[in-house]
Amino acid sequence: MKHVSHLMVFYVLPSLNHSQCLSYLDSGSSSMMAEAVHSVVDGGNQALLLIGLRTSASAPDKTHQYGYGKSIYFWSLVSALGTFWMGAGVR
Repeated sequence: MKHVSHLMVFYVLPSLNHSQCLSYLDSGSSSMMAEAVHSVVDGGNQALLLIGLRTSASAPDKTHQYGYGKSIYFWSLVSALGTFWMGAGVR
């Protein structure tokens, strides 16, 4: 199941975004522009959460004796703030 979610993030979401951008450019519809921006923000959100999942699975080392498990919370916060900031920039 983990492999399927990675494929979706890297292949399905960008193709969906491209189709929405092309639909906006063809029709000039503001709702299609909003959906295209939403897809870009959602893709960035998923990428940041994927970074958090990968770093939290890292093994402990000299500088982090207890591991990197809490880094998922940092990347979740960055993802949430990025979603709010990107959403606020679109009129």
